[in-house]
Amino acid sequence: MAYMKKNVNVFLLLVIVIIVASLAGLTTYYQMTYTSLGDKYSVKEKEIEKKIHELNALGSELNQTSRELGIKAEREEKLGEQYTGVKTEKKHLEDQLSEAQAGLERETLLRQTAQTELQQVQYTLQVANDQIQDLRNDVAHFREAAQSCSTSLNSCRASLASCPSGGG
Repeated sequence: MAYMKKNVNVFLLLVIVIIVASLAGLTTYYQMTYTSLGDKYSVKEKEIEKKIHELNALGSELNQTSRELGIKAEREEKLGEQYTGVKTEKKHLEDQLSEAQAGLERETLLRQTAQTELQQVQYTLQVANDQIQDLRNDVAHFREAAQSCSTSLNSCRASLASCPSGGG
């Protein structure tokens, strides 16, 4: 049994050495893993801080862009109102222009009608003046004829009066 005690002690000693070696190995492995994880954690923490700064910068840009978008929306609204006003005024001016053109066309038509009537009256006046001139010529001709007849009558009367048998 002594031999067995000696073997059990050696076996226990060997088991203890293996356990201690395993613990030492595991401790070293976990310490290296923990150190590696700590380094990775530090790197990730720095990356997260960097991302937080980037997000803050992007948030600031987003806020500024949002303000600019608000300003642009206000400007667009004002321009829309101005556009509506200009469009209304344009429509009003177009209506006035149409009315003015219609009035101009009426006036032009009236002017043309008046010119046509004037030409007709001038033609009628010319015809009347020609008739008056013809009548004056006829009057002058008839006066000459009447004068000639009167002279002939006076001459006949004088001749008749000088005739011995017809005098009286």
